[in-house]
Amino acid sequence: MKDAKEIFLSKTFMILPLKLEHSCQPTSTILYSWKLSKIDQETGLFGPLQLFGRKKTFMLPLRIFGFGYAYVQCEVQLSGDAGSMTLVDGYMRIVRDPLVAVITKINEARTKIMLSAAKSFDAGRRGSGTKGLQFTWFCRLAGESFLNVTARYAVDDSFGRVKTNTGCFGYGPGRLTSRKEILVLEMQEMVESRKYIFKLVVKKDDRNASAVYEFTVKPPASIFVR
Repeated sequence: MKDAKEIFLSKTFMILPLKLEHSCQPTSTILYSWKLSKIDQETGLFGPLQLFGRKKTFMLPLRIFGFGYAYVQCEVQLSGDAGSMTLVDGYMRIVRDPLVAVITKINEARTKIMLSAAKSFDAGRRGSGTKGLQFTWFCRLAGESFLNVTARYAVDDSFGRVKTNTGCFGYGPGRLTSRKEILVLEMQEMVESRKYIFKLVVKKDDRNASAVYEFTVKPPASIFVR
């Protein structure tokens, strides 16, 4: 099953055309029989073969099978006195469509930075926007890592901690307080000319996706009066 063809559930139907080469009498009739079996992912056991179609091209209703592995078999039989039979088979894995995380900057104010996750979406439900998506925002400085970061405390609030020179706000790299679609942060505590790395993690059921946005705090423009 490691070579099973991966198919997204949003396709609704999987069209399975059969390429068959044969040399037979013009009066012979070719009979097709498509059978499918659900496979238990943990045990590898096959369920009973179910007959689903008798045409050369078969449209498989994916939602009947749900998620997981399936075995597909097509039996091709040539009628007549010199009749013969052959089998064509294969494996497929039906999976949820992926989530897509997107970060866009939506303001140019010098006192705040506003980042939006509004263009993130579930590829299986494109018309639903961000409905059902959960957002988690993270921040670090360039050169730092999110590895081994604790999610107990957000890093844009002190929570009684002593400020250091790490992370976006002096409390190390890690998760931000906001769980909203739009992230709004005051820039007064950010350091000029430093590069900040924002990460968005989008979750829904057992899926997740992430996106990264880099932002450098620019120093204020100098004005000379003569």
